[in-house]
Amino acid sequence: NGTGFKAESYWNAYSYLNVWVINNIDMEIEGGGTVLGYAQFPASGLLSTDGIAVRADNIDERYFGGRTATHEVGHWLSLIHIWGDQQCGSDNVLDTPTHFGPNFGVCGNHPTLDPNIGGGSQFHNTPYNVTACSPDQPDGEMFMNYMDYSSDACMNMFTLGQKARMDFTLHGDGSEPGIRSYLISQENLEATGVADPYTPSDCAPISSFYFDQTGDFATQKMICAGESVDFEETAYNGEVDDYMWTFEGGDPGTSTSANPNNITYNNPGVYDVTLDVSNSVGSDSETAEDMVIVSSTTAQYQSSWGYVDSYWSEQDFLDDYVVFNQDGSANKWEWYFGPDGGSTGWESMRMFNLDNDFSEIDEIVSPSYNLSTLNNPTLQFRYSGAAVDNTPDDQLRIMASDDCGETWSTRETMSGFELTNAGLVPGSYKPNANSVWTDVSVGLGSFAGKSNVRIKFRWVSGTRSNNFYIDDLTISGSPLGMDDLERQIDLSLAPNPTSDMTTVTMSLPESSRIRMELVDILGKNVTPMLDREMGNGTHKFDVNLSGQATGVYYLRIFVDNDMLVKKVVKN
Repeated sequence: NGTGFKAESYWNAYSYLNVWVINNIDMEIEGGGTVLGYAQFPASGLLSTDGIAVRADNIDERYFGGRTATHEVGHWLSLIHIWGDQQCGSDNVLDTPTHFGPNFGVCGNHPTLDPNIGGGSQFHNTPYNVTACSPDQPDGEMFMNYMDYSSDACMNMFTLGQKARMDFTLHGDGSEPGIRSYLISQENLEATGVADPYTPSDCAPISSFYFDQTGDFATQKMICAGESVDFEETAYNGEVDDYMWTFEGGDPGTSTSANPNNITYNNPGVYDVTLDVSNSVGSDSETAEDMVIVSSTTAQYQSSWGYVDSYWSEQDFLDDYVVFNQDGSANKWEWYFGPDGGSTGWESMRMFNLDNDFSEIDEIVSPSYNLSTLNNPTLQFRYSGAAVDNTPDDQLRIMASDDCGETWSTRETMSGFELTNAGLVPGSYKPNANSVWTDVSVGLGSFAGKSNVRIKFRWVSGTRSNNFYIDDLTISGSPLGMDDLERQIDLSLAPNPTSDMTTVTMSLPESSRIRMELVDILGKNVTPMLDREMGNGTHKFDVNLSGQATGVYYLRIFVDNDMLVKKVVKN
């Protein structure tokens, strides 16, 4: 948004063409649409803002050769749009035809183009729009020109007149220099190291590396204990004579190979990797902290009934969960504590997302669970989210892994308004009532029988982001959702929080076996409460917490073969 980012990475425009590649361009465009790039015309602004800016998803061959950059460089070299920026206007170039206006999604029946590409283009036989402007033009409009708005796949030409205008901007005409002639002066070519012939001087290398990527994380690798990782150097700036790798927790612990393979990690932990590179001119060292995350092949949590996490303790959250915050910003998954900050208490897990960058990815991975004893396992949780305006476009992907996070399977994807159950909140959103929480149930049937399963929440930020909260995460083997069961038996628990007694009230539609037990936050069986057949109708049970320590407990209620869990807070 604006030009502030340019000051952070500006190179002297008297010597270089600045090309800023950015995630998003937050500019309004007449008639709507998305701005893909923009440029500064010659002699029209400050040197500190001179250059072109292009969205990252429109810069290279993945987007039909990156014609957006070609279009913007045309502006930077004095070309205006081929329609003259007005109906049947002039672009001040004699050999370009008059255009009625910009062409969108137009693509000619060109023999060198694949008719299956073009991003939804309309294919036209030339000539096109012969009678759009007066007088008629037998050859029609030149929609394949780089200075139109046609599909990138169909742009393929400048005219000789456009070429002459750009040449004049660089070279002038002999009587006066071009506006940008300083860039191609011999003095500047030599100063910037691009004059021919040129022999570059030796430079010290700069260390850089990555791992063989098979998972979702660009900067961190998750594996099981006993598995290995391959690494590859990407040092730059100078030729490397010597490599020295150091693998904390790895076997072997060091290597002098450029691209070491099969570095084995036998013990669970989080480990750094360091690469030192050198040549006759100098050396450099790079350390990737917490690059390799090694998990035990035995699940962290073992239970025959299921699992509940209501994020009561910040330390437990930090011990159990792995947060991936690749850009290092304040926008990340975190533990949250505040008034009504949780579904039934003050605690929850939050994706702090206000003003997050467009397309920024933040992930959080749960501890590992043994699901081998659960029939038809189901993940359930409650969430609360809001939008800052009426065009939310965030995405939440819920994933599962049974190989310590090395590979992931997507179980559910939520996006847009689906994530904004709390409505429109212009400022930083915080939940303030139980009514702003919504239940979600995600099937984990393909992970039944698996003994080491992790859950991942993958958040992709949109352009109008706000905060998002998760609470009461539960994994159970019940085929009936907890929320459905709770409504079916009209369950209530009050008072909650309590200092001594709380009362459970339920209405059974038919005779059922009821079993209740109180467990602490670690899942330890504290007090068996009830286990008997009960008839249909309304029933009340008192739960005595007077002998329990202050903290959070869970009441597990079994109705025949179905189960639900309610959090109880002891003051």
